Amino acid sequence: MSTSFDLSSCSCCGVVSACCPGVRIPKTLHLSFSGYTGTCSCLNSVTAVLTWNSSVGNWNGPYTANCGGTGTAFLVCQSGVFNLSLSGQVIASGQGLTGYLACSPTFSTSGSFAASCSGGTPVTGTATLTA
Repeated sequence: MSTSFDLSSCSCCGVVSACCPGVRIPKTLHLSFSGYTGTCSCLNSVTAVLTWNSSVGNWNGPYTANCGGTGTAFLVCQSGVFNLSLSGQVIASGQGLTGYLACSPTFSTSGSFAASCSGGTPVTGTATLTA
């Protein structure tokens, strides 16, 4: 008699993604920002907890900028590449983190991330993801 188990719902097992073949990505990731200037300076030291949402196939979570605006951060694997995007009152648009995420069991990395804040000119700072 054989028994099969569905590990996709196992909280300890992580998420299997085409963006990190062979690596189970934690279901909870921590995002932080630094190095922004001008209208985006209120992103500095902001953190967000991104939680895997299996119904939409991405990690997402709310953030509150230091100047009071709120929004949601999304991390999604598209065509084998991770993309981070932000929505909300402070961020008009922002996308990036393409291709630099380290696929390791610790899943800790940082890199350039361009954001447009309050309708201003895009500014590049650093976004950091940790498990």
